[in-house]
Amino acid sequence: MFVTGDKTLKKDKEALQAFLRGTKKGYDFMKKNPDEALNILLNHQEKENFPLVPEVEKESMKILLEKMETKDEPFLSDSKESWEKQNKWLKDKGMTKETVPADELFENILK
Repeated sequence: MFVTGDKTLKKDKEALQAFLRGTKKGYDFMKKNPDEALNILLNHQEKENFPLVPEVEKESMKILLEKMETKDEPFLSDSKESWEKQNKWLKDKGMTKETVPADELFENILK
């Protein structure tokens, strides 16, 4: 999920679309080349402030890859149904008092 405000979406839509296309390109590379992607991450980490542990990052990547894409929901996909489901879950868990129509919450800018 990527979040932005209405003003930013209106003003910088093309930049946001480019960012998401780049994100997809990086994700596809990581799927096809997990070891190389991990090495790139480790070689560009900020060791002084946030050192990464290779074993943790490798396991994390394995777990996240399985959750970031499914047969029915490709990476970066979004749908009204998905938002309605999340909205209902938030209300059922008491995290929100009311649901907001899904059409007011998201816009698929990659279509």
